[in-house]
Amino acid sequence: MLGSVSEAEDVVQDAYARWYALPRSRQEEILSPGAWLTTVTSRICLDLLGSAWARRERYVGAWLPEPLPDRTEWDHAGGAGPTGLADPADQIVLDERVNVARGPVTVTGRADVVRHVKEAWESKDIAALVGLLDPAAVMTADGGGMVGTVLRPVEGGARIAQYMVAIADKAPGLELLERSVNGVPGLVAQRAGVVMTVASFDVSDGCVTRIWAVRNPEKLRPWA
Repeated sequence: MLGSVSEAEDVVQDAYARWYALPRSRQEEILSPGAWLTTVTSRICLDLLGSAWARRERYVGAWLPEPLPDRTEWDHAGGAGPTGLADPADQIVLDERVNVARGPVTVTGRADVVRHVKEAWESKDIAALVGLLDPAAVMTADGGGMVGTVLRPVEGGARIAQYMVAIADKAPGLELLERSVNGVPGLVAQRAGVVMTVASFDVSDGCVTRIWAVRNPEKLRPWA
């Protein structure tokens, strides 16, 4: 609802604080504490959304939710299994996640497409990129007014391909890494070890239909 990890955590803490502030007799009257907490959490979120939308109206360029990393990918000391997840419970959470557009996650085949995009981007192969992008594809970038990026969505596979290659030309030494972004295959662009962009993709029929590129440094802190 909020699109912000830190705000979501604050809301959960606030809801639990309100629960523990209730007198014991009032807690015992509540038949389902879980339902009560869910309702309170939702109401707090709705209250925050009013002020959040006011802030977003003043936001420079497009606003995108924070991209979330998969903690197991960064835990090289952990004993991850064949799927790369250290705990089976993590797989359940992964399966139930939603992507940056909050639609159902479809992982099948997406990793291969993202890998091909990475390879074409690295080689600055516009023709290959155009072949991987849907003709009506849309790329949205979020710089928050803090870094340079397009302020409006780039529409059309050919235009997106040209833009991606232009970025590669302007940023020598840019390194692309395949990483899980919000539970699905994505790309992380870093330069001199500093994460500059985190991109997630929507794929349909083997082609990329949407790209969400977050460049706002404040939203990239979990990736540091």
